[in-house]
Amino acid sequence: MKSPWQAVAFAATAVAQSAIGGSLDALDVEELVTQATAAIDDADDPLRRAVLSFATQYQVVRHSPDDLTWQGRILRDAVLAARPKYDWQERADVR
Repeated sequence: MKSPWQAVAFAATAVAQSAIGGSLDALDVEELVTQATAAIDDADDPLRRAVLSFATQYQVVRHSPDDLTWQGRILRDAVLAARPKYDWQERADVR
């Protein structure tokens, strides 16, 4: 079962890929912002900050496919960087 944070991460990845592929629309961005702000209370959470930053930049670059692609890559990379880090040495099921 996905946590609310994971759901936002998956949705952000989908939005990033749509931006990279040139098929993103404003409704997708609005839904992502709504989902992120509802699911992540911590304003300093890196994923929430990445989503809100992307939404702000989307308003500026939405008519420039190259810039939108770049912002999609930035969001994709931010989602990857925001993932929790696990110490695999502690996991008994991985050994």
